Amino acid sequence: MSMTSHSEEEAPTTCPTTNSSEVRRLLIQIETEHLAGKRAMYEYATTASHLEETTLFRLVSQPLTPAPQGVEVFFSYSHKDIVLRNELEKYLSSLKRQSRIISWHDGEIGAGKEWDREIEEHIDRAHVILLLIRQDFIASDYCYEREMKRALERHKKGEARVVPIILRPAHWEVTPFGMLQALPTEAKPVTLWKDRDEAFLDVVRGIQKVVDKLTTAIPIKEEPQ
Repeated sequence: MSMTSHSEEEAPTTCPTTNSSEVRRLLIQIETEHLAGKRAMYEYATTASHLEETTLFRLVSQPLTPAPQGVEVFFSYSHKDIVLRNELEKYLSSLKRQSRIISWHDGEIGAGKEWDREIEEHIDRAHVILLLIRQDFIASDYCYEREMKRALERHKKGEARVVPIILRPAHWEVTPFGMLQALPTEAKPVTLWKDRDEAFLDVVRGIQKVVDKLTTAIPIKEEPQ
């Protein structure tokens, strides 16, 4: 099931008359449907000038609450990189064991399932979308036209975070995701690192920072004296 019903709507420039309990109710409703919804609700709430600013900050200052199994991570990749995808997933196992994340890729589609629908459903509910980049990914109509474009749509709406992972040298800087901060550090392709273990550790630590930001509270603004 797609989980974009609330966060697709842009925050209005003016808000109807409401009160703190109403904001809290809407906040809880959106948060239970999607992690990114809380930040969207924050943007909405801060436009309600008739509510005291300190009240608004207190309403949105609690950490985002992911599903019990963790933040959902989606792998978008060329099947030529199954080996490297599996290697990256192995390094993500520490976050999985802490129930910080769950991961999904098309290799988990069960027999009898509709392949296209399964991919669409998971990409539409993922909190973090990893684009595993090599030139074959860019050349693939499905990876580029379907998965990548849908991922960037959700990224721009604040519904998900897209992170390019540069696995192999590729002409990726001129693509629509070229403006995003990529991993590993300095976007050095994983296959060009002298120690591939260090490359994957660098990538996973970057992903961990993204997960931390998605689940960290907005600081409470101090009340004026």
